[in-house]
Amino acid sequence: MRFRRKKQFATLQPAIQTCFKTGINLKGQKAQGKLEAILATNVMGSHKMNLADLNDLDQEVIRWIKTAYANVC
Repeated sequence: MRFRRKKQFATLQPAIQTCFKTGINLKGQKAQGKLEAILATNVMGSHKMNLADLNDLDQEVIRWIKTAYANVC
């Protein structure tokens, strides 16, 4: 699933049966907490977060998604 405003700012895709991978566009942001930098050059996002359980969808994840949304203005 792709999330767009003017441009795409996040993706959510199943990685395996029990895990979702969230890709986020946060260029220039230092990786910290659940936010991991993506080093490959041919991907949409600059960072990713792996969500294995509904409890992983916490305030930190929501904050990063909101930040990515705000950055595409």
